[in-house]
Amino acid sequence: MRLSVFAVVLSIAAASPTLAGTVITSEISTPNVAGKLVEYIEADRVRIESPGEVTIFRADQNIAYMLVPADKKFMRMTPETMKLLAAAGDAAFERLKSMPPEQRAQVEKVMTPEQRAQVEKMLAGEIPQVAKFEFRKSGGTASFGKWTCERVEMLINSQPQASASCASPTSA
Repeated sequence: MRLSVFAVVLSIAAASPTLAGTVITSEISTPNVAGKLVEYIEADRVRIESPGEVTIFRADQNIAYMLVPADKKFMRMTPETMKLLAAAGDAAFERLKSMPPEQRAQVEKVMTPEQRAQVEKMLAGEIPQVAKFEFRKSGGTASFGKWTCERVEMLINSQPQASASCASPTSA
């Protein structure tokens, strides 16, 4: 779910007329998810296929749909839903902050090291910054089946994150 929200935010930022008709393919690796990520970007919609999930953003409706094909389930995300999820996250953080140290330690045991580090920063009063995503050409081309694409690199906060990504117009 966290990956989907991240992907929707990324795609909303990426969906612009200049990127219409673009397909971005990359490999992702997180503590919980690894595999291929494919983004189909049009001027008014974005489709993201990730391991176990498909996310579709419709700009004309300002709605994102998160589908989990294996479970035959989906979630419709409106701006109001996103606000409710953010509020629920804030409330959970407040509960965590008010827990006795022993109880907080039990909760932190099930978190990944990255999640624990983020919680520690937040408990220390640091406000997480919104990540800045960029794509830049990294040179060269690659082929996937009958399609040829340009290699691009994804940067988060100016740090390379995925270097074997590929972008190709959907009309190719």
